[in-house]
Amino acid sequence: MVGFCPVSRQEIARKYSAAAVVVAVIASVLGLAQGASAANMTYSVNTYSVDPGDGGASCIVQQGSVIWACQNAAAGKLYAYDTDTHAYVMSVSMPWGHIVRVSGGYLFAASGSGLRIFDLSTFTQVKALGGDITSMRIFGTTMYVGYSDGFKTVRAWDISDPTAPALLTSATLLAQPQDFALVGSDLWVPNYSSGMTSVIDPITLALKTIVFQGTRPAAAVADATRVYVADPADGNVFGFNAASRNLTWTANTGTGVYDLYFDGTSLWAPNSYTDTLYQLNPATGATIATYTTGGQ
Repeated sequence: MVGFCPVSRQEIARKYSAAAVVVAVIASVLGLAQGASAANMTYSVNTYSVDPGDGGASCIVQQGSVIWACQNAAAGKLYAYDTDTHAYVMSVSMPWGHIVRVSGGYLFAASGSGLRIFDLSTFTQVKALGGDITSMRIFGTTMYVGYSDGFKTVRAWDISDPTAPALLTSATLLAQPQDFALVGSDLWVPNYSSGMTSVIDPITLALKTIVFQGTRPAAAVADATRVYVADPADGNVFGFNAASRNLTWTANTGTGVYDLYFDGTSLWAPNSYTDTLYQLNPATGATIATYTTGGQ
């Protein structure tokens, strides 16, 4: 299976299988956080077995030496594994867990049974919210969450105090919100199973326009001038001009890319079907390199 952890060690890789081995691709100490250019970057593949023996990992995030993983299963768990001591430091029940994010010293874990927030320093839960969640992203102190009630609901939460999230606004889209990418005053929302991506106002959640591309857009990420959308069914990653919202390039990465990551220089597309990690040029979509991560 493919698991990916970029330079910040705060992004997530999603894998819809019951594989037992998580592979993390981590930049060296010459990473972008220290201002290195792409030419000076080196990458290594570190393999950790982080399956407690009851279902494998469906999503991961690494914070320091600890890998957090959840299981997209009825009896799923959220657990934390220390790569230094090779020991589990936490394991709690969390059915249908499929998203983990890190922000401001807290871990946000979403599942079909709700959202749970943990203090990373103590491994303790500080808040829980209900709902069957399909998507979740955090930008600054605002958390956007997609829900399965009608498969069309989006809610914006103020998480300036993660122990007491406050609902800001809610809206109903035309189709299921599968991810969120913020660029300027546009919030891009891939609508899975619809062939469209909604562009909405990040404050009011009002619909601005719809971008039609692909058949099942599932992931999105943005930089200052571009928006990238992945379609795991068509097998393509699309690059859009953020200002004009026009398509500028298409890259074929094969069916199975459910997440995208941008590290400041490269666009990363982990393919969970072929166990291949694509490093793409964000300006052209050209493949810079591919990494075979192994799997089951």
